[in-house]
Amino acid sequence: MKISLSLKGAVLIFCVVLSAGVIQLASASGTMFSIVLTSDDVQVSGWYAGYVVSGSGTYTLGVSATGSEASFPLHNIKVIVCVNTDAHDAGLQSLTIDGTPITVFNEGSPIYYGANGGPFAETDYYGYSDEYVIPTLSYAEGHHPDNAKEVSVTINFNSAYPNSKVMILCYGLDAQDKGMKTAFSNGTLFQLPEYELGALASFGACAAAAILYGKRGQIRLARKS
Repeated sequence: MKISLSLKGAVLIFCVVLSAGVIQLASASGTMFSIVLTSDDVQVSGWYAGYVVSGSGTYTLGVSATGSEASFPLHNIKVIVCVNTDAHDAGLQSLTIDGTPITVFNEGSPIYYGANGGPFAETDYYGYSDEYVIPTLSYAEGHHPDNAKEVSVTINFNSAYPNSKVMILCYGLDAQDKGMKTAFSNGTLFQLPEYELGALASFGACAAAAILYGKRGQIRLARKS
């Protein structure tokens, strides 16, 4: 199982500095990924994501949001599970979020998301589920980058459908009922085959934590003990 973090158009600042490339980290279940909600527009095309996970397993997603304290609490935060045709047909054997099975997928894209790019524009995209909802997210619980609400995701793929893709995004409302959503580049993509993107950066103990600065905000990756 491998996890890849794309650094296209960004700069990684930790123990090393890279201008471009890909970080590939071998990881066991339990690694934490941040899905950051922002009020910025999202128009990027493709199955792109801040984090790419290959293979089945259990992972912890950290849901956080940018903005001032006056924007909180956020409410009615939908955890959106996007699937392609292969995953919908039989490639996704099971998926649970905090123990809740995700079983019903709506064909098409969620109207409220208000973005036409990302996985929604791909020819192999099928649909989405927004069954799992986080009722509220307070400033103390989920102000990015200091805090994040942890959500456990368990995913199992069917190896007979090697092109299966599952991408997780979030959409919620701030204290003024203004919509906030995850930039596609901050989402987490789960897929069956190993994801190889060229350059490998290995920096030993520095892989324990990293902060990525990109044009849409911050993404934090932290290895759980």
